[in-house]
Order: sequence, then C-alpha cells, then structure tokens
Amino acid sequence: MQEYKKKEEVRRTGMWPLWGFLMAVACAGIAYVVGPKLIPIARQITRGGFTGNELPRDQLELAFMAFTFLVLIAVGALVVALAMPKKKATVLDTALKKEKEAMHMEEKRRRARAQIIDQRVKEENRKRAK
Repeated sequence: MQEYKKKEEVRRTGMWPLWGFLMAVACAGIAYVVGPKLIPIARQITRGGFTGNELPRDQLELAFMAFTFLVLIAVGALVVALAMPKKKATVLDTALKKEKEAMHMEEKRRRARAQIIDQRVKEENRKRAK
C-alpha cells in the first residue's frame, strides 16, 4: 500500500513584523487625532469628577493619546489572534508507522494462533474418526 504524504503548507510569516509596525503606526496616527477629542467626552461622562485641569494641557493630551493607542493596539491584537488560522495537530509519520507495524504484527500473531488451533482441532477430529 502506497502512503500518501500531504505537502506541508509553507506559512509566509516574514512580513508579519512589517504589518505589525504598520498597524502600530496607524494606531498612533488615530490616537494622535482622536486622543485630544476624548477629553471633553471624559468630562461629560464623569460629571464633574474629572475637570481636565489636573495636569497641564499638553500632558493631559499625551495621556489620552497613549491610552487611546493602547486600546487600539489591544483591539488589533485581539482581532489578529482570533483571525489567525489554528495549527492542526501534527502527527509524526514515524509514530504512525510504528503503530501500523505493531497492528500488522498483532494480526500475524493472531492468524498464527488461529492456524495452530485449527491444526489441533483437525488432528483431534482425525483421531476420533478412526
């Protein structure tokens, strides 16, 4: 019996660092634009708990940009992790060959035992027939 060997798929992972860098740059650009616009929204949501005067304006904008960047990166990483194909269980050919050989040997032993039993039964039947 001829064994079929599936051709291993070559995963192209060489460009992943570049894509990750581009995603980080894109997230930084979005955070740069959106971060300062979140300050008034944060004031409205907290209803007086956050006035926006706790830090100098530049530092406050920087903090909101950093927070927005981290949230965007986390969401992007989650999407990539969910979309990534799962690695199929790898079964070694050598293990399969050993298991197949063991099954073949067991079948040989079973046939040999059956043949010995058949010979004994035939001999006993001949003795009884005489």
